Amino acid sequence: MKRWILAAFVFFVVLVGVWFWSLGALPAIVVPVTTLGEITGEVQVKAADAASFSSATSGEELHAGDTVKTGPTSSALIQFFNKAESKLDENTEYTILESNNGGANGDEPMQVRVRLEAGRVWSRVLQIFDLDGQFVAETSDVVATVRGTSFDLEKLPSEKTKLWVAESVVDASSAGNENAVFVAEGYSAEFGKGSSSTTGTQRLGNSIVESDWFHTNRAADKTFQDDNRNRLTESLALNRVPKAGLLKDVVRSSELLRERLASQASREALKLRYLLRKLAIIRRDVLDGNTGAALREYTRFENTIQTKVKNTADAKQVRKVLVEAHRLFIDVLPEDPAYRLKQQLEDLIVQLSDDSESEFTARFIGVKARLDESAQLFDGNNFSAAKSTARVAKTALENLSRELPVAKIDAGVQSKLMRVLLAYRVRTEALLQRIQEQKKKAQMPVLPSPIFVTSTDMLLSTTTTTTTTTEPQTGACLALRVSASPNPVSVGTESVITVQAVYADGHTADITKDSSIKTIGMSGALQGNVFIAAQAGSSHIEATASCGQETLTGSMDLSVNTPNLPVSLEISPSQGTRSFLQPISFQTRARYTNGDIRDVTKETAFQSSDERMGIQNGSIFTTYQLPGVVQITGTFTDQGVNVRASATVTIQAP
Repeated sequence: MKRWILAAFVFFVVLVGVWFWSLGALPAIVVPVTTLGEITGEVQVKAADAASFSSATSGEELHAGDTVKTGPTSSALIQFFNKAESKLDENTEYTILESNNGGANGDEPMQVRVRLEAGRVWSRVLQIFDLDGQFVAETSDVVATVRGTSFDLEKLPSEKTKLWVAESVVDASSAGNENAVFVAEGYSAEFGKGSSSTTGTQRLGNSIVESDWFHTNRAADKTFQDDNRNRLTESLALNRVPKAGLLKDVVRSSELLRERLASQASREALKLRYLLRKLAIIRRDVLDGNTGAALREYTRFENTIQTKVKNTADAKQVRKVLVEAHRLFIDVLPEDPAYRLKQQLEDLIVQLSDDSESEFTARFIGVKARLDESAQLFDGNNFSAAKSTARVAKTALENLSRELPVAKIDAGVQSKLMRVLLAYRVRTEALLQRIQEQKKKAQMPVLPSPIFVTSTDMLLSTTTTTTTTTEPQTGACLALRVSASPNPVSVGTESVITVQAVYADGHTADITKDSSIKTIGMSGALQGNVFIAAQAGSSHIEATASCGQETLTGSMDLSVNTPNLPVSLEISPSQGTRSFLQPISFQTRARYTNGDIRDVTKETAFQSSDERMGIQNGSIFTTYQLPGVVQITGTFTDQGVNVRASATVTIQAP
């Protein structure tokens, strides 16, 4: 009997041990590859080293150099590492030029380059935050670079390439031409060979937006985002973590035991996955209505990161985890309970930045989040909230526009960041324009049906309705006049382009809304008729419009100047010694990007590090009797840029 009791006890202990050990278990990491997903109809694949096409099979792996071709009434889906998808329409030929997930574990920036030989393809790409990662789609006419968007590309024989953007923004340029055209969501553009064959951006027409192809792919975009979020939570085995009670602490104990017993090589990776799991649990708690408990748990989590990770060698890897966790909050809007957590997470990502490049990149995460939120609010017809959220993004971008050009970072990195900045500014302006137009439509009163005056001839028994249109007699249309205000414009600011038709009798008419406007040069980008300045130089603005029976072209040059911003502040004296009730007066001088040095004492805000040591009145600090050392910091602000300098005052005992 005792043997059975002992055996049962041992069995129970083993069972509990296995259960306890399983609580901290995480699924093995499966590095995704590029595969052919769902196919319909006739789909063929030609491998890079093959001479001809062969029938395709759903699920087969694809590599760089492979080409996928669809026949009539056929389609195919190509999946790139679970980070991007391309949906091929019928009669489409699509070549994978580069397909690199990055790193042995797929945790490095994704590099994908594809070429649309002919046909039509819709691509959706998860946000790529690393500057070295990108998804590039090209045709014989255009090279389109994206870092997280949904867009539609079509190339038919003997026609220009057409680009439609459904979400975010696409950085596009004609093949062999570096001039960028930033196409924001809700807009389209056409591209031929050379800059002269590239049109400006146009609003998506109803025939596109209301088509089955558009509706089907927009629904697939949402499914793609949801699937990626679900895949992330499944990889963290959240179903093994109880939603409440002491068992949550038991799970954490199991995780700690696994960390201690893991090999040195796998321990750090395991810790990072557990960090991600903790954030996913916090997000789940908010969804379940436990917002208060979730906020308290996040506060403890953030304090741990601040005290044990910040300014350490682990900060970079932890920052990657936080960026990945941010995907869990992609659908959280300002009115949602989890919004505060979302913003705190964005702030923490910035705080863990270890250099200027990572800090700017981290700040763009917050900008992208606000723009995505604005777009979601716009789609939900909440135009006021959409406008407010877009303006928050615009303010952040204006600050970045002032800081980035004068930042002390690698020139190549700075150039990449400037393109990201410009793309987001174009998207912001596009959103604000669309929001304003929709708000006007919503406020427009419903007019009664027009009343027509009819004359009836009773003898002939006919009714005649007459409408008369009177056009101003202005003579022949001679030219287009293109102007910009202001011109020149400073980096980070905007200039409004106006197009006027000039008639033979001297009369002019504003036809900006009916004109196609484009820019040639890398000094900025256009959104509608708004030019957004990005870097010093000049851009050639060209407008085309139908005027009378003719199509006319007008142009102008727009100069972009580097803003003269403060880069440093000098305070004098930088140190001093005073006795009881002795004043010390400070002077500050600001150094600007053009080399100017200005006395800015009157515009500087001074503050002491310890009010017990003395009183600060403007630029004069008067000591108290208390001996010691105090820091006096002066802060000067110009055009949104802050520069600081400090002085040390030693107070002697009386």
